[in-house]
Amino acid sequence: QLACPLDLGCHSVIEFRSNISDLMAGVIEAVLVEGKNLVPADFNLTGEPSSDPYVEFLLDHKQQHIKSEPKQQTLSPVWNKRFKLEIGNKETDFIFVKCKDWDAMKTDDSLGTAVIHVKDLPDNANTRLNVKLEGVKSGELIIDMKYIPS
Repeated sequence: QLACPLDLGCHSVIEFRSNISDLMAGVIEAVLVEGKNLVPADFNLTGEPSSDPYVEFLLDHKQQHIKSEPKQQTLSPVWNKRFKLEIGNKETDFIFVKCKDWDAMKTDDSLGTAVIHVKDLPDNANTRLNVKLEGVKSGELIIDMKYIPS
């Protein structure tokens, strides 16, 4: 808080928000549950198509980045990874989702992308999303989300 000096004769107090949580519209509590029917990017030791998928979540202003661990040699990974995202503006914020195939010796391959608009999530309700991955033949992520307003 700042107060006007007494010798200026003003009596108003100006209050500044110093806590970042005061600037948030809310929080998303989420669980990356699983992937289904992901596209293969590799071949396993028996010659069958496979991938080593992981998922990245980026809030549109890029200040928050969540990454799951890769699951080895599967097209139907199960993560059950819990995470939280702080939302600045429910109406305009979106979450960019990237599913990738982990590779030790080369650049990770894309297994698809998606966009989740925060405004589409109801307040204070658990919502199961079946997120279709774009840019690939097949693939879906199952994500549980709950938007909690501040």
